[in-house]
Amino acid sequence: MGTVEQGTGSRITITDRLLAATILHVIPHSVKPNHVTIVRFLCVPPLVLLLWHHLYFYGMLLFAFAALTDAIDGAMARTRNQITQWGKIADPFADKLLIGTVLIVLMANYVNTLVVWVMVFIELCIVARSLLYIASGRSAQVEANRYLPPPPELADFAFNAFSWQAGVEGHLVARDEPRALTAAEQSG
Repeated sequence: MGTVEQGTGSRITITDRLLAATILHVIPHSVKPNHVTIVRFLCVPPLVLLLWHHLYFYGMLLFAFAALTDAIDGAMARTRNQITQWGKIADPFADKLLIGTVLIVLMANYVNTLVVWVMVFIELCIVARSLLYIASGRSAQVEANRYLPPPPELADFAFNAFSWQAGVEGHLVARDEPRALTAAEQSG
């Protein structure tokens, strides 16, 4: 299921330390982070069935459990020095599958079908971007809240295909700039 990468330089977070002091003590070392990721993959089909049949309470419980497995496998990998190449790819994919599937099922029940397909398209674009990074030999993994520049292959396409957006957004921003309130607006 992947060889452990030694010295990956991953930082151990406060959440990792909290989980290591509580939950990880009861998980044997024979259980690897990749096993926990597989459990998250296995949670998706029953979760879809629960939500599709409007069993939201049970769906919420299963979703909460699956979300907890995300925190657990990350903390296990970092605190036990068990980070693998497979885990670097499978963990974010399991997250996308879990959250994306829940969104799609809920939106299919309550939102216009066109909106559902737009969301599916956006998710596929995000996955495709990650695959481009992996195919070009670069890591698609980034820390939270850090900007990941697009791969060069995607940059030219995005510039040509979406250059009109900057002009439209610039026009909208120029109209909606904040202004000082008049005395009448302040008093009343």
